Amino acid sequence: MNKLDGIEAGRGIAALLVLLAHATIILGLPQNLGVDGFNGLFEFGHAGVEFFFVLSGFIIFYIHHQDIARPDRLSNYWQKRFVRIVPTYWIVLALYGCILVFSPTAQRHEREFDTIFRSIFLLPGGHGQILGVAWTLTRELLFYSMFSVLLINRKAGIVLFISWFSLLSIQLLFQPFPSVVLVDFTLQLFNLGFFLGMFAAKLIVSKRVIFEKALMTLGLLLFFSVGLFESFAENIPKGWWLLHTCYLLGSTLFIVGVVSYEQKHGLKVPRFLLTIGKASYSIYLTHVIVLMIFAEVTNLFMWLSPNVFFSLCIVGSVFAGILFSKFVEFPVISVVNGWFKAKLPKVA
Repeated sequence: MNKLDGIEAGRGIAALLVLLAHATIILGLPQNLGVDGFNGLFEFGHAGVEFFFVLSGFIIFYIHHQDIARPDRLSNYWQKRFVRIVPTYWIVLALYGCILVFSPTAQRHEREFDTIFRSIFLLPGGHGQILGVAWTLTRELLFYSMFSVLLINRKAGIVLFISWFSLLSIQLLFQPFPSVVLVDFTLQLFNLGFFLGMFAAKLIVSKRVIFEKALMTLGLLLFFSVGLFESFAENIPKGWWLLHTCYLLGSTLFIVGVVSYEQKHGLKVPRFLLTIGKASYSIYLTHVIVLMIFAEVTNLFMWLSPNVFFSLCIVGSVFAGILFSKFVEFPVISVVNGWFKAKLPKVA
């Protein structure tokens, strides 16, 4: 895939939103700042996750649509997916595990074999993931597995995706299935993002997109106006389906618009956004750990206003993620890729 700066910037902004949402929660605890940064402006930042799901569906289809019905490309597909996600995740998981040895959680589920096993192999269920943000990675692997069927056999893959979408739609509309691990894992609204992302990629590949600026603008307006509504409106039901649907649709419109516009007219993106976008995965994985460290030293910064300290924590978390990306994530990816090439020289 040719590098798309608009997508890179969007990835960075989504990681920032998730960081801001978690900072609002963690630093707002009574034992820390005791108040929400900027009056809770960024409570909606969890919507960055919706963007990531749509983006994942877009990228996988955009990169691999020519590999559909080509089983010989399956090993290359999984190599890329493994290298991009797993080694960096394992390193962060190990670092967090070391911290939990000395500062365990109240329930201490992280010391249970079942939880450790599920966390290492990104399996759903049980007491969840040791590294909380990894719940999204379990969904990513579900989608990657589904898409790999398309590479093996087009018809089987299409049937699988139609069946998945049908069951997902039925569950969202009528909720006939009980809330058990398998249902919650496969039929949550978040998974709709993968379908919307693939649809967006199909539009881009077929070059049928018009009114790019309008789509991009409408997507941003929908996403952030709903976000502000969620942050400041009162008595909003937690997990309200309409909010999540708007975030998914806004993300889809933005991705279609920005990619099509960049392909047709080019796009100049500020360098700092590209830097954050490149480091977005590291920022996403490490930011909670960094925020926890900041929370431990809150008392040393009580002379600062809450919003200034909140901003300092955000900048520090981003900077730590960028450093981790530069000195750990990408060097590790390079090493693992080199190992694969040595062991599997025929893999393109």
